[in-house]
Amino acid sequence: MRITCVLPTLRCGGTERVVTTLANAWSGQGKRVTLLTLDDAPPCWPLAPGVGLERLTAWLPELAGRPRPAPWPALGPRRRFAGAGDRELALLAAEHDAILALRRAVAAQRPDLVLSFIYKANVRTLLAAAGGRMPVVICERSDPHHLGLGERGWEELRRRTYPLATRLVALTPAARDYFARQLGVPAAVIPNPVPPPPPEEATRPRRRGRTLVAVGRLVPIKGFDLLLAAFARVAPRHPDWTLEIHGEGDERPRLEAAAARLGLGGRAILPGFARHPHAVLRRADLFVLTSLAEGFPNALCEALACGLPAVCFDCPSGPRHIVRHGADGVLVPAGDVAGLARALDHLFGDDAARRRLAARAPEILERFSLERILGLWQGLFDRLPSPRDPRPAALSA
Repeated sequence: MRITCVLPTLRCGGTERVVTTLANAWSGQGKRVTLLTLDDAPPCWPLAPGVGLERLTAWLPELAGRPRPAPWPALGPRRRFAGAGDRELALLAAEHDAILALRRAVAAQRPDLVLSFIYKANVRTLLAAAGGRMPVVICERSDPHHLGLGERGWEELRRRTYPLATRLVALTPAARDYFARQLGVPAAVIPNPVPPPPPEEATRPRRRGRTLVAVGRLVPIKGFDLLLAAFARVAPRHPDWTLEIHGEGDERPRLEAAAARLGLGGRAILPGFARHPHAVLRRADLFVLTSLAEGFPNALCEALACGLPAVCFDCPSGPRHIVRHGADGVLVPAGDVAGLARALDHLFGDDAARRRLAARAPEILERFSLERILGLWQGLFDRLPSPRDPRPAALSA
């Protein structure tokens, strides 16, 4: 089976790690897998020798200088874009070269199946494959109720193009139901795999005292400002606890200023991006997730896999499908700073409660094992129609 996976980048991120894990595993099963990225960034995670890597930019130079059609770029069935607004038409024209290059790059691979990851890449892939006969499976990685594309034209294009997909793969039942109801896309649920942590290596010594750790991009949706506020409420009663927030992003200056304003001093630390998150998690005593929306948070899964109990906002839509409240972690209403502070206060002061939660945390390795998730993907592959001709129909330039 030949699979082409389209995604924006292979930079260091959760989706990129999952796609790399799946591609390596499929290659090990004898499938021919090619990753097609929309940028030139080097892979953050190692690719197996049998996994191919193509760059969309390699297909763009031959289109340079060619006139773009205006206003209609001849992408996909015209009837689907009847009544399209100026924003949509402008986006289609602006994206024309990239979509044409994507179409040619995919055709060169002659795949039996195209998988696309993340919303804008999904829209581009569906437009590039329009009129072809190969199955196209699009994968949504975030909670759709709280994630817009930021530009109205993209939202409209998603609404028009997603019904062209052979199947949509969501991470949770809530996301699946949303897309099936709102966009009429046949959808399936396949969670992310949770591979075992790598073997322990010699790491830097643990910090003195106890450590509460969070991992994620420093962006507003991660709610780290709320975490700092909650930690500031309980820190005076637990002087042996320190908060570490690992990640990078545009919110760093604001978060550093908030920590100083709350008087946390050296008690709240932002060490930067964690290239080896398992090493960070193994040194910690408690994990916390304060996102206001999530898909299927990898950092939370990795924390549980390392035997770390977790306190999480019960945000849409991932944590409640991962953490079993009272068994391996604690769920707090999303955005509830006082509730989060109470949960932290309790677990900071109760070693036995933390040990009890930690004892069952590694069960996530069975619940979301790579073997089980690969089986779900194979079941999806087996139900897809076979392409009569893997080559996309011609696209006028």
